[in-house]
Amino acid sequence: MIKKCRVVGLVLSCLILEICSYAIVAAQEIRINGVVGHDIYGNGAAGNPPADRESSNNSVDIEGAAGVNVRGDVAGGRNQRDVVSNNRVVIDIAAWRGVVGAGIIEGDVYGGWNPSVRARGNAISNRITIRNGTISGGQGAYGGRSEGGIARRNEMEMEGGTIQLGGAYGARSYGDAISNKLKITGGTINGGQGAYGGRSDIRTAQGNEVEMEGGTITNNAYGGRGHGDAISNRMKITGGTINGRDGAYGGYSGGGKAQGNEMEMEGGVIAGDAYGGYGHWDAISNRMKITGGTINGGDGSYGGWTDGGKAQGNEMYMEGGVITNNACGGTGIVGDAISNRVKITGGTIGGGAYGGCSIVGKVEGNEVEMEGGTITNDAYGGSGQGGAIRNRMKITGGTIGRGAGGGRSEGGKAQGNEMEMEGGVITNNAYGGYGKLDANGNRVIIRGGEILANVYGGKSEDEGAVGNTVEISGDARFSTDTYI
Repeated sequence: MIKKCRVVGLVLSCLILEICSYAIVAAQEIRINGVVGHDIYGNGAAGNPPADRESSNNSVDIEGAAGVNVRGDVAGGRNQRDVVSNNRVVIDIAAWRGVVGAGIIEGDVYGGWNPSVRARGNAISNRITIRNGTISGGQGAYGGRSEGGIARRNEMEMEGGTIQLGGAYGARSYGDAISNKLKITGGTINGGQGAYGGRSDIRTAQGNEVEMEGGTITNNAYGGRGHGDAISNRMKITGGTINGRDGAYGGYSGGGKAQGNEMEMEGGVIAGDAYGGYGHWDAISNRMKITGGTINGGDGSYGGWTDGGKAQGNEMYMEGGVITNNACGGTGIVGDAISNRVKITGGTIGGGAYGGCSIVGKVEGNEVEMEGGTITNDAYGGSGQGGAIRNRMKITGGTIGRGAGGGRSEGGKAQGNEMEMEGGVITNNAYGGYGKLDANGNRVIIRGGEILANVYGGKSEDEGAVGNTVEISGDARFSTDTYI
């Protein structure tokens, strides 16, 4: 059975008339006039929680009404015992002629909602659309929410209006959050919780998505966020502004691995940092692609990042736009960075660029390929404190503002790294490999381009440099005081 609940403003002599009773017509359509002093449930009766039935295929429309004010929560369907599915809510209301409270939902909004932790009821294929109005409840707005079960294929679309508190969610759950979506084309999300395609507070977030074309998010944004793993989540930004200090994430894992997540940016502004995938343990095969827009974060942008595990097989592609700080394909704080990659064909990086980075561990088999664009600082295929092994940098165009090399280790050895140059400009030194302890078996191959300082096959600060080579051919250019 389908119930429709429609809220319409009723104005008499510039006063709002409050009618709190429901009129149920033969087609099960429920109408509410004027100011509503209680919760609204598509499958419930006047202000009372529904009797845990008919929690599918319900619809609540609150739109086009002058002076509408709802003093409670709104849910298309609510059930504490079972599944809530295929429910819908549309909000399209506005402030009206200075009337206090007009155009405001004073509670939270849910397409489908199961509030019971014990019941483990799922939220599936629910949807909300916000076109205008203000939602001021402390939790925010949700396509679907399940306190004990999974949330799957729920959606939220925001075209305008304001979420004043809480957050904006395609879905949120204690179980898995799977294939949920948040689309933002306008409006403002002011809440301190941020914006999410899907979020799981206990388990895995998989296949969730945020698509942002406009509007403003004042906190952080996540394609998918899981306390467990974050797998194959996605964020695409073509416009709008994300002002959160921590920035934007294709996928975020608070206690597990991030794998196969993706961030794509074609326009807009991110005030913080940006990550294809962020993992507490491992970050594997995450991806970031930037063709436009600006990322202003204090740390930079990363294909994949991990606090405690290894970063492996992550990628960053930059074709345009601006990153005001560093760019790295894959970063491990204490773990190794293995086989990560950055490819640059255009745009500007205000810091340095690195295929793989590790603060404590080693970097092995990472790569930077540069065909165009500008790197203001230095660039290395891999840069790691614990050693740099078989990393590679290839340059065919673009400009690097400082030094460049295949691999760099400021605390260990550099071994078997390579830099190949066929075009472009390096304004400082070029290295096959640079190692604090020793540098062995590194190589520089130069067939073209311009180097304005010295060239080292391998260089070590403390120990020896053995078996390093420099090969020069073609029309390569050097400054008059270059040392090779």
